[in-house]
Amino acid sequence: MSRIAIIIVIAVVVMNAATALFAKSVPSKNPKYGDTNLTVIYVGAEDCAPCIIWKNEHREAFLASPQYAKITYHEVIAEKTADALTNKAWPKELRQYRDGTKRLFGAPSWLVVENHRVIASIGGLSNWKKHVFPFLQNSIRIQ
Repeated sequence: MSRIAIIIVIAVVVMNAATALFAKSVPSKNPKYGDTNLTVIYVGAEDCAPCIIWKNEHREAFLASPQYAKITYHEVIAEKTADALTNKAWPKELRQYRDGTKRLFGAPSWLVVENHRVIASIGGLSNWKKHVFPFLQNSIRIQ
């Protein structure tokens, strides 16, 4: 997928997030970079219906995919959707990516980071299958 297509997707999807009360972060379960410099940060919330659907229908398959084995992956999970983008939800070491993107989405959303620079911020459950996972499939060489 070209960067222009990613920018168009980013421009189309708009979500907002508000203040924090409580959140937790799930650290990467795959700390090795493999042969890519890609990091994916999933942003979700415990009270978010689309996040629950992603967790129940897509997360396990993604974690078992060959693409997952080649990236660094983090999950930022807030208790409430409104808290998904707050400092309490984000570990200090990941905030630079949240702060380094021009457009942020609430939950669920994904930040794709290449060489420590955010190259995509995509929100919405439908965009996981339409844009995020296909981008990873096309960008990561599987042997």
